[in-house]
Amino acid sequence: MGSAGELEYSLLLARDLEYLSLEVYSQIAAEVVEMRRMLNRVMSKVRTEHLNTAPQRTKC
Repeated sequence: MGSAGELEYSLLLARDLEYLSLEVYSQIAAEVVEMRRMLNRVMSKVRTEHLNTAPQRTKC
């Protein structure tokens, strides 16, 4: 989740430089956390489904 981490860093920087108020920062940061959770759930589901549907290799 490198891009989400980069976004979180950029938000912190914008807050520290006072481009964002603490209130706006908190709202956006909470949304980023929720999006990260949602992406992790989707990625986990895709991996699980892929493992369950992948053809089994047989030894020759």
